[in-house]
Amino acid sequence: MTMQITSAYNFVPLSRHVVQPDWQDLVSHDLPLQEGLCAELEIELEAHTPLLVGGERAGTGPSHTVEFCRDAHGMPVVPGSSLRGLLRNVLEIATFARLAPVMDDRALSLRDLNLPAYRNHFTRRRGGAFEVASRGGWLRFDAESRQWAIHECAVLRIFHEDLKVRPGGPDTPNLHDRFVQLHRAAGKDEQRMAQLKYEAAGGKVAFFYKGDAASTEYQHSRGNVLVYRRAWLCNRDAMTGQGYLVLTGQPGKLEGPRDTHQPGTKHIEFLFDAQVSARNEVSPAVMQQFHEVYAESSDLGYLSSSKSPHAARGIPVFFLQDRGGAVTSLGLSQMYRLPGPRSLGRIAADQQNAISDDRLDFVQTLLGHVIDGRPALKGRVAVGNLRWLPEPGQTTAPLADAQFARQTVLAAPKPSFHPNYLEQSESRKTGADPRQHPYRSILDDKAALRGWKRYPVRDLAEVALVQPPAQGAASNSVLRPLAPGVRFRGTLRLHNVRPEELGALVWALDFGDTGGGHRHALGMGKPFGFGQVSLRLLGAQVRCNDPRAEPPSTAAACAAFEAFMERMLPSGWTQSPQLQELKAMARPDHPGARRALLKPLQLDVGRANEFVQAKKEGAVLPPFSRTAR
Repeated sequence: MTMQITSAYNFVPLSRHVVQPDWQDLVSHDLPLQEGLCAELEIELEAHTPLLVGGERAGTGPSHTVEFCRDAHGMPVVPGSSLRGLLRNVLEIATFARLAPVMDDRALSLRDLNLPAYRNHFTRRRGGAFEVASRGGWLRFDAESRQWAIHECAVLRIFHEDLKVRPGGPDTPNLHDRFVQLHRAAGKDEQRMAQLKYEAAGGKVAFFYKGDAASTEYQHSRGNVLVYRRAWLCNRDAMTGQGYLVLTGQPGKLEGPRDTHQPGTKHIEFLFDAQVSARNEVSPAVMQQFHEVYAESSDLGYLSSSKSPHAARGIPVFFLQDRGGAVTSLGLSQMYRLPGPRSLGRIAADQQNAISDDRLDFVQTLLGHVIDGRPALKGRVAVGNLRWLPEPGQTTAPLADAQFARQTVLAAPKPSFHPNYLEQSESRKTGADPRQHPYRSILDDKAALRGWKRYPVRDLAEVALVQPPAQGAASNSVLRPLAPGVRFRGTLRLHNVRPEELGALVWALDFGDTGGGHRHALGMGKPFGFGQVSLRLLGAQVRCNDPRAEPPSTAAACAAFEAFMERMLPSGWTQSPQLQELKAMARPDHPGARRALLKPLQLDVGRANEFVQAKKEGAVLPPFSRTAR
């Protein structure tokens, strides 16, 4: 039986159709619409699970504390920007808006040695064996030509066990033992960094080496024979060349057999020969991808700094070229994270056929937009701060129980796990043989996004913090949320809007459910179940631009919005997959809203890896409405 992927998030499908209101050319702050309205909506927010909004950090050391946002008087407050973002996201889904203009349009990348589409970029057949296609060199910026370039050199492999030798005499460090010593003492985050090994080397990276006259072969764990050039450290008298030790990240254990590759171990480093053989210019587009892929890499920061032992030569990188010799991508390891041909925004635009369409969607028309190359449009909705509403006798807002204020790890999932983030074939979804229906990855020309990512709501009994890998680690946080039951009140002000637009905002407060059974997810800690809130309309003052007209009720405006959406979607709005998934994830009583089904897959470096297991078994994240069935 194929394992079921569990995740704290899920997706609302992305619609191929974008709803574009025909009144968008008429909206203005200065020219009243004949049928326009102005309104003030008083709303109340109530928390049903621990709530943490604003997220001010106290302290700079390990396990820093994250506090609730407060106003100038020290009272808790939900910023209007937070509520505006919450409502905008609901409206974007409900009104079938574009995805691309509101996304972080960055390069997608992956490193998956089990994916044929990835391996085929980095290996090429050589007789009955394979050799790695990536090359190596020093990345430097040429100030005179104002161009990045890779100064290519020969790359040789060296085993960790061969670093035990002391070619420079007894004072030369035994690098292998130093690596192992520091690796065992470091935290899990530090263990994965190349910087740790460079610090163990103490700046000693220049060596004489004896290289093989011909290429060396060894059996890979997948049964393939890999061909590579190998080197041994030696003294000057025995050398065949001089080079510099290039160390890469350490995702697995250091210990392992010398001439085989065991899963969970990494025991090979590199020597870059001192002789430069070619200069390869790197285009600005490829450099931008490189920086986006390694935006959060501490190793890139270290290797780009004056602390790097390679600072005089440049950043040691590996790269691929096309048939014409142009550099197509580069990275910090021999088989690095490979950027896909399209960014997030480009994939979404292709799906929605909206690349050259300059018409606005419903949300852009109502809430405004700022898009490069186009005149900005100011929104016609102002969202004020929501202020804490104390109960009788309360002078300070109550904090959540201690079980919700322990150390945990706050981390945003990266959109690179294709079984979750990309649409897969229907055959794969229904459990067909995965060998006959390979995964679609970001390297696939037909890659399509799953849609809008959301965190399903859950009851208080299903809320739990994730245990951090290590207590006191720098990446840990201590959260101080407010207790369930706290309430806030504030006002939404609408200017010169149509009845359908007023109705859309009223609908977004409770998903069209006046019974209050649906909830939103707000603030920090949503993967744990924090921030489950309901929004209630307490009162509304609606005025018509035409003084002779009678203002509609909020119920009538909501009905006008629903009727508009039904007209715009001939296949039906209420029963659309988009609305069904959106509402399912807003129901805490849904069968899938259980902790066991909302837990993230586990990744224990060097041990259990449920992400790899899921891909081996051909698993796909099911739509939330079908979980627990």
